[in-house]
Amino acid sequence: MGNNANAMSEEQNQAASAEALAIFQILGLDVDKGLALADWEAAFDALDADQNGSVSRKEWYLKQGTTSMYDAVQKKHPGSIARAEWVKAFEILDVDQDGKITVDEWLRRRLVQLSFYPLGMGAYSWGVAVGEDCYEIASLNRSATEMAVVGPQGIVALGEWAKEEGGKEAWLNAMHEAVEDGTKHSTIWFDEKSEPRARPADVWESFEHAGWSMRNDEQIQAWVEQWVEQNPTYKAIDPLGRECNEQTFALAFISWLIGSEYSRMTDNTKGRAIVYGGLALLAIGAGAAAISYANKKPAQELEKPKEEK
Repeated sequence: MGNNANAMSEEQNQAASAEALAIFQILGLDVDKGLALADWEAAFDALDADQNGSVSRKEWYLKQGTTSMYDAVQKKHPGSIARAEWVKAFEILDVDQDGKITVDEWLRRRLVQLSFYPLGMGAYSWGVAVGEDCYEIASLNRSATEMAVVGPQGIVALGEWAKEEGGKEAWLNAMHEAVEDGTKHSTIWFDEKSEPRARPADVWESFEHAGWSMRNDEQIQAWVEQWVEQNPTYKAIDPLGRECNEQTFALAFISWLIGSEYSRMTDNTKGRAIVYGGLALLAIGAGAAAISYANKKPAQELEKPKEEK
């Protein structure tokens, strides 16, 4: 499934690029020389048929006959692109910040996907796929505290615990033993470096489209290192929502990659909703019973016979 997803991302990118070329050629713009923001906005005006400041998917399709480029633009609502979102797309595509975008820059985009690996009992481990590369937190178990982010080429960043004497070596040995005894998937061990890496795309059970990114590998490395520095301790579960795990990492990483907030309900959030929702129902039930009793009490007292004087 992962390989199909990667192939599709390349196909989508090529289709979106072809559609973009067609749009700008119709407007008489020389894409080879690069498009300035004014050119980009002129394309938006041409596509905004009713001139209401947004381009609907229907408007786009009626003019272009396809929506590959439309679907590639990051937007709040899938059915329409606002002018501000169109301008934001230009800023993201302008990798070298020279005020122009080119076809080469467009083709450098990589598909960003949220990946899922089942843990059992309805819980999932999350990872992030950037093109063909996957990233995730590598934890020994749910009670572990060592923060470690791994990518396709092995360890990307480790928490402060790795600086302690013997800390990294002990963790590597424990991780290798987990692979050897089958607790961890065999594909996560990178023999060339004798360290764990992210699960490859074809091991993940499923993917969810999150957007597109222009971030390169060096920028990703720097961001992950900074995130681990700010979040040095792994915490799988917390009743108050202070967990720091695979899922919180994935949400933060994707948001940075695509340049806008990416949200999805985590397994812990679902669990707290069930637990606290159940407690709330119990509290409501107890309150209702108390009110009912209080309302009945005066009537019962009225029914008591009067004492003879």
